[in-house]
Amino acid sequence: MSKEPKPVPGGSDEAIPSYILGLAGEYYVSAELSRWGYQASITYGAAKRVDIQVVNPRNRRLLWVETKSTQNYRKAGVRAGREIIEHAQWPIKPRGGNDAEEEPGEDFYVFVLIIPKSTIPPRFFICSREETLNAYQQGLEEYNERRHQAGKPAYDKVGVPNVALRHIVEFENKWGKIIEALGGEN
Repeated sequence: MSKEPKPVPGGSDEAIPSYILGLAGEYYVSAELSRWGYQASITYGAAKRVDIQVVNPRNRRLLWVETKSTQNYRKAGVRAGREIIEHAQWPIKPRGGNDAEEEPGEDFYVFVLIIPKSTIPPRFFICSREETLNAYQQGLEEYNERRHQAGKPAYDKVGVPNVALRHIVEFENKWGKIIEALGGEN
């Protein structure tokens, strides 16, 4: 007879494997969109361009949502039981050049903060593509300032500075952006 696992109220230091974490974020976001009456379909496969396709069944309006999930608030030595989760961050690889023009592309990013093995619900930060790129640019500028102070050259490649919670905290639970883009509530 196996023991029933017990969630830890403040969370666990044991990390969720990244492939499971990503799926968990996609399921959470899809469930939230479904609660609003939209058809949210997770896309699967290694070559997918976006995570979730969302359709308003009333007007057939379609949009694409990219999810980014993190549990890395722990990397700053922070424990979930305390409200010092400002150090959470999400790695992203923003598209540039012609790639940003191709369809489908993400219309929105939903950043999901998941506390592993916890009774604490996930937190959602809903950003437009432009808001995401602005947050990324803020992180890049801060990162390059630290590199400059350390006497290192500026970082000019895609992918290293992350989107930090402090740059997107104002977008927490702003589901109305997606609802409006889909043509209103169902």
